[in-house]
Amino acid sequence: MLQYGFLGMRISAVAKAAGVSVGTLYTHFESREDLIMALASRALLGRLDGFQVVFADDSLGSAERLVVAVCLDFLFSVDHPELFAAEQLSATPSIWDGGSDRRARELSSHHAEIMLHISAAAREAIDRDEFEPWPEREAQAASIDRGIWTLMAGSAHVRAIVARVHGDYEAQTERALPDSLRANIAALFRGYGWRSTQPEADVGRLAEYALRLPTTTTTSDGDDASRTH
Repeated sequence: MLQYGFLGMRISAVAKAAGVSVGTLYTHFESREDLIMALASRALLGRLDGFQVVFADDSLGSAERLVVAVCLDFLFSVDHPELFAAEQLSATPSIWDGGSDRRARELSSHHAEIMLHISAAAREAIDRDEFEPWPEREAQAASIDRGIWTLMAGSAHVRAIVARVHGDYEAQTERALPDSLRANIAALFRGYGWRSTQPEADVGRLAEYALRLPTTTTTSDGDDASRTH
């Protein structure tokens, strides 16, 4: 997909590269669209695995976990550009409508689980007085959830666009967290009332923490396996 693009990707070529017949491939994927959605599902599972690791980390405060989660999510798009590209494609109507109902249910379920993790962590941070509380705490948690989700998706998408514009998409995989991303995280969390007295410095510290964590990749059978950079 990265080499030829979705429009140039043919099922026969995929089957040949995989060493299987076209008929065998179609027993697993109903169409090109279904194949893209399967890759997108794998992307969400990888991202979800990262969230589960972060939100189980007792050495971090609740708001700190949210910052690290954003950083890890961005790094996932750097480590797995092919899965990130599939996830972006899966959101387009032509891909979503062309995939199977089973793939659509999988993607919806994974999306919901990720959002549940973020909103639960946001509510916990609010309850622990790590954010200035709004009158309606559930509304605040939901707003933080949407803001973080938008930041994660937007930051990774911008990285991909910039790399494409410069014609060096596959080469730009250095595992780093840009200053612009760190600044945007600090600004977003300040806007939601983060009680950090030095948000820029705290985000910088947490970004370095995220860079030291192992990333997760997905094996061919769907199980997760960790690899450390």
